[in-house]
Amino acid sequence: MEIAVVKWIFERFLEVRSVSVIALELNQKGLVSSTGAAWIRAAVGTVLRNESYIGNLIFNKSSDRRR
Repeated sequence: MEIAVVKWIFERFLEVRSVSVIALELNQKGLVSSTGAAWIRAAVGTVLRNESYIGNLIFNKSSDRRR
């Protein structure tokens, strides 16, 4: 997934606080998810919860959450 899309998702979430709205807007822009599918709420939520995107270090499938 392009870093620009990930960054936009985070910035947009700060503005609208709605994964449904973000999914709708991504689809309206003609952007597809990393699997090539249309965006759904769950996929946007997965991006927002992805620990590597939010700055937590992940090693051997356990995280070292930054405080």
